[in-house]
Amino acid sequence: MPLITRPGVPRARKFSKAEYHEMTERGFFDGQRVELMNGEIIEMAAQKDSHAFGVRLSEAAARRVFGDGYVVMTQLPIDAGDAGEPEPDVAVIEGDLRDITSHPTRALLIIEVSDTTLAYDRVRKASLYASRKVPDYWIVNLIDQTVEVHRKPVRDPGAEFGWSYERKRVFRKGDTVSPNAKKGVKVAVGDLLP
Repeated sequence: MPLITRPGVPRARKFSKAEYHEMTERGFFDGQRVELMNGEIIEMAAQKDSHAFGVRLSEAAARRVFGDGYVVMTQLPIDAGDAGEPEPDVAVIEGDLRDITSHPTRALLIIEVSDTTLAYDRVRKASLYASRKVPDYWIVNLIDQTVEVHRKPVRDPGAEFGWSYERKRVFRKGDTVSPNAKKGVKVAVGDLLP
């Protein structure tokens, strides 16, 4: 479907994954943190110390909870089809490391550590992950020192990618949370927060 434009009104140019990969291979984004979301190349903010520490803590917690039969990826692409290639802070993929030879299309758990991008992670990324039917999406909220757990992806015509999460719950220090895929295992919220 062609874009309808009005004369004199600029419009954003959308990029395909193939174009994004070619630009990456040519070094266009060298030294930059970017990801492809819905055809847009999004420049990600530089990581503060607290963000990097939160990513390491979240990765360590995921590795403790998920053992053999799971792969814990840190800041690596997820293939979201035409919606792009986000690079979540932590993603847990079912399978063996040698089985994952391309960007995975499914994840059991995605964790985003968030401070400056909190609104973006709550709305845009949540909608994208719900559209990929990620059953468990956690936001380690560095601003409020909480963990926001999003579950049960549902169709939502008002959301950017047509999906959102029906269940949202906030956990605080002192609380524990269990991943959907490992219901018997408890993760202390304090273990995820710097």
